[in-house]
Amino acid sequence: MKVAFAIWDGRMAPVFDVSREALVLTIRDGAVLSRATESIETPMAARKVQRLTELGIGKLVCGAISEILHHELSQKGVKVIGFVAGEIEEVVESFLAGRL
Repeated sequence: MKVAFAIWDGRMAPVFDVSREALVLTIRDGAVLSRATESIETPMAARKVQRLTELGIGKLVCGAISEILHHELSQKGVKVIGFVAGEIEEVVESFLAGRL
């Protein structure tokens, strides 16, 4: 499974719709197999959905997110865990521990 965390300056990005980067983790059996920072910056917020699907993302962890993008992601099979804030490494740790 691939999980994207919308990031900004080492923290969760406050609003997914205007975020520029995502930390992408590949996880299997609770272990992180790989991690990479990917650009998700696009001229239109709706193109973020396409970018995440190109990356093979199955879950998105983010801050605030518009209802439109949340719906579009859900339609593409991406589970959204929204309204998350904090330092990125703390959020990743909480996610891996099943506390989000």
